[in-house]
Amino acid sequence: APGKWYCDFLIRLLKVLQKIADFVITCENFLIKAIIELDDVSHIGREQQDAERDQFLKTAGYKVIRYKQ
Repeated sequence: APGKWYCDFLIRLLKVLQKIADFVITCENFLIKAIIELDDVSHIGREQQDAERDQFLKTAGYKVIRYKQ
C-alpha cells in the first residue's frame, strides 16, 4: 500500500493539475522553463494557496514568477 507521503503528493498534484497558469515559457523543444502568474484581485485571500502551489511547482523543478498588480 502506498505511504502517506505518496498519498499527500498525489492530492497536491491533482490540485495543481486542476489549475491553469497565466503563461508558460518553454524552450524550442517545449520543455518548461518558467511559469508566469499574474496576481490580480482574484488572488486576494488566496495567498496561502498560491504559496503552496508555488512551492509544489518549485519542488517539481519549475521556476515560478509572480507579478503582483
